[in-house]
Amino acid sequence: MIRSATAEDIPAILAIERKAEHAAHWPEERYREMFESEDSRRLILIIEERGAVQGFVIGQVLDQECEIENLVVAADARRRGLGSKLLQSVIDAARHEGVIAFFLEVRETNLAARALYNRAGFVENGRRKQYYREPEEDGILLTFGYRPRTFPNETR
Repeated sequence: MIRSATAEDIPAILAIERKAEHAAHWPEERYREMFESEDSRRLILIIEERGAVQGFVIGQVLDQECEIENLVVAADARRRGLGSKLLQSVIDAARHEGVIAFFLEVRETNLAARALYNRAGFVENGRRKQYYREPEEDGILLTFGYRPRTFPNETR
């Protein structure tokens, strides 16, 4: 079951996130702020099995774009399609809000996540040198749904 997360889910989210080597590790206060802020347009979804949180995704809606900020599945629940379900659910929810394009960064060495995003149709769009710390490594920029922009008087 996939549902919107609430502040009561923060302990479960933190427990999963802290055990995930490649996840973005944020302080508990940042998660609390996401639920308390009225200005934030974040989509925070969790996936449950038998009443236990098995993963989560966080997307921030910015006009017609959505940045996938974090997607983590519990180690013992991986390789069962839960990440794909979470990703598709956040894409669907964001599209419902008028989003047409998605972007994210992923650690260069996170091959499982890169494969997940590739299967979903994301394409590599750049690289951020030494973007991540502990360990230091490049961030691979991925996009989905972007169309090349044309400008007035531009010919193709």
